[in-house]
Amino acid sequence: VIDPGSCANVASSLMVEMLGLPARDHSRPYKLQWLNNSGEILISYQVLVPFKVDKYEDEVLCDVVPIQVSPLLLGRPWQFDKGTTHDGRTNKYQFMH
Repeated sequence: VIDPGSCANVASSLMVEMLGLPARDHSRPYKLQWLNNSGEILISYQVLVPFKVDKYEDEVLCDVVPIQVSPLLLGRPWQFDKGTTHDGRTNKYQFMH
């Protein structure tokens, strides 16, 4: 999922566990509230996630969070790094890689 409203790239903790991706301590742990209704959660781990969409392959550094919406959520950091352009009419993103 690409989410321009998210200020972080996030990976599902379940996906990280199932794929055996090596998580590392977050360089600047912080608290998040928007992911659930049970209060704030501490984001204390990051993981480098390799992914592929058709012929496009990339790796993105993500915060590990207990989400179930999507295994991978690409937020504004990824969009900024890639210089993406979103066409709201077709709901397509474009960028040079």
